[in-house]
Amino acid sequence: HLTFSGAGTLQPPSALTVGGNLTCQAGAGTFDAATSDPAVSVTGNVVQDNVTVSLGDGAWTIAGDFDCAGVTTLNRNASTVTMTGTTTTLTAPSWASFYYLAFSGETRIADFITCDRLTVSGTCDIDFGIHAADVRVAAAADITGSGELGLFWGATITQMAGVIDCARLLIVNDHDQNIPPGRYDSALVRIYNSVGANLTFRPQAGTYTFGGNVEIFNTGNADYLIDNATNDADYVFEGSLTLSNTGGGTLTWTKGDGTLTFSGAGAGTQSLGFLGSNVEALVIDDAGAVKQLTGSAVTCAGLTVTDGTFSLNGQNVTLSAGTVINDGEIHLRGDETLTGITNLDTDSGTVAYVGRNLTETLAIKDFGASDYHHLTIADSGGGTTFALGAALGLAGDCTITGGELSAGTHAITLTGDWDNQVGATGFTCGTGLVTLSGADQELSGSTTFYALTKTVATARTLTFAAGSRQTVLNALILQGAGGNLLSLRSSTPGTQWLIDPQLTRTCSSLDVRDGYNLRGPSINPSGSLNSGNNAGWFGRAAGRAQGGAGSGYPPMY
Repeated sequence: HLTFSGAGTLQPPSALTVGGNLTCQAGAGTFDAATSDPAVSVTGNVVQDNVTVSLGDGAWTIAGDFDCAGVTTLNRNASTVTMTGTTTTLTAPSWASFYYLAFSGETRIADFITCDRLTVSGTCDIDFGIHAADVRVAAAADITGSGELGLFWGATITQMAGVIDCARLLIVNDHDQNIPPGRYDSALVRIYNSVGANLTFRPQAGTYTFGGNVEIFNTGNADYLIDNATNDADYVFEGSLTLSNTGGGTLTWTKGDGTLTFSGAGAGTQSLGFLGSNVEALVIDDAGAVKQLTGSAVTCAGLTVTDGTFSLNGQNVTLSAGTVINDGEIHLRGDETLTGITNLDTDSGTVAYVGRNLTETLAIKDFGASDYHHLTIADSGGGTTFALGAALGLAGDCTITGGELSAGTHAITLTGDWDNQVGATGFTCGTGLVTLSGADQELSGSTTFYALTKTVATARTLTFAAGSRQTVLNALILQGAGGNLLSLRSSTPGTQWLIDPQLTRTCSSLDVRDGYNLRGPSINPSGSLNSGNNAGWFGRAAGRAQGGAGSGYPPMY
């Protein structure tokens, strides 16, 4: 051990090696390593509580803790301080500034410090914060902890081969291609301008992946440019993204030819606030998660929902190029304006209208002859009516889980299944015809139709949910063709399905089982097959029906 307690000056003339602890006690004078710039190697702890320490231009290698919190004056000179130990701590006064810091073991920084260069080949655990002008993160290295890593005024990440997952990463003011692509796992990344000067954040070419939330903002009284056009960077955001401007200047996002991908959360809702910007193509690829627009509109060069949910949340969307590809879900409140969008994909994906939890009428958007693939009416508050303004064409299913779908005078054609989980108030038929134009289809839930038709040229099956009741106010048309029968079946064999055709019936070439016609006269379809357990069909009275156990109907005689 070496202990310095005198009031004078301790000046190592050459390399100093301490096999234990190096202690500069409180009240001691000056430890001067600046005159000779020796290398200092300490296998134990270093404690500096004396008046003045000059680290010199040599290399300090410390295997234990480094505590200089009690020193009155700390001159960093051009020293390099390397901490090599495991579970060690660097404690310094909050004003402390180091030249080069290196961590090859596992070191905790207990206080806020600054340095010109931070090199990490092991683990650096930040309690409060470290602001560095040059950061180098080697492979398998980690800058972690509950504090922040701050990069100000052109500070550079020279090497990014490891992990940065400290709680906050601050990229502040002017940064021109000095933050490399890579993965940044801090819970919060802030990229911002805080001064009254026109500044730029310009990324390099490559992919930037952010594992937490990202905030990009301008609080200064000048302009802040996010320049993606120079190098066409790609971004992957696993948390929320928020652009905001609270200063006297502007925040401008200049789009490149890259993509903005939102993925990796796996659950919950992440907000996307673009401040009305014109951005790159958006890709939503996050099964189980909802990516929700907030605060403002967005213009994008394409929209792809590969997986998960993209919620417009009442914000307007403009497509400046490309198309919409939807293999997941797109949610609309119903009050959005869509510009440059020909449809929201008609061969895959689901579009859900979720409303605003208000009692009001909103319009279903019309995209032409074929409007949607799967369409879901899903107002959780239940008070919204979604009204058709034109004929509705679906290449998939129509599902009603909340709110009301109002047809008015308009026809609905669907190739998939009809599922009304709300019941009588889920669908107002008006005078519109519902055409089931697909192959095998299913009707679930109880619905009142104005007119219902399914006509097939090849053998197909129309399945009715067991116990459900379909009411048809006007025309019921169910037809097969010659020997190609349209089979009418219950979802639970032996349990009847109910139909109430109140006006005309055009039925032929059918194979009927478990059918219960509630309204006479009996339906007698020509060229058809009675497969049993029917009532009100084929001349059989509908007064008593066989529904099977738990059906609520008495046995047929």
